[in-house]
Amino acid sequence: MKAFSPPVCTSVAYQRSPQSTPPSFPLATGFWLLTIPLLSAAISVFIKQKRDRHRWQQINTLERLFQDAG
Repeated sequence: MKAFSPPVCTSVAYQRSPQSTPPSFPLATGFWLLTIPLLSAAISVFIKQKRDRHRWQQINTLERLFQDAG
């Protein structure tokens, strides 16, 4: 029985330590996994808005040119 008592203690300590650490680890990974698509979506929306704004400026300048010519 004395030979088996140290492994039991280490196994109990081993069981306790993973239970205390993983909750923060999946939360962090889940947070990062969520931020990656959110960041990419925000960047794509920003680029799209910039493109649209540029397009509208081009359309406005074309309209002005046509109005000046007409």
